[in-house]
Amino acid sequence: MVNAAECRWSEEQAKGLITFLIAEKKRHEKDIHNIERSIQRIKREFSLTDADIAKCEELAWLYVEF
Repeated sequence: MVNAAECRWSEEQAKGLITFLIAEKKRHEKDIHNIERSIQRIKREFSLTDADIAKCEELAWLYVEF
């Protein structure tokens, strides 16, 4: 797979790529914010402790590596 950020671009193309990358970053930031709110809501709803969340975070790495 080619890393688009490492290709040769004209100035106009580079600006287009940067615009796209910033848009992707903003979209992911919005997704992360929504995910964090969902985690906190579920934590409250089920009275989960910080230790419970820490265990979930450890298990989450299995999905990241998969």
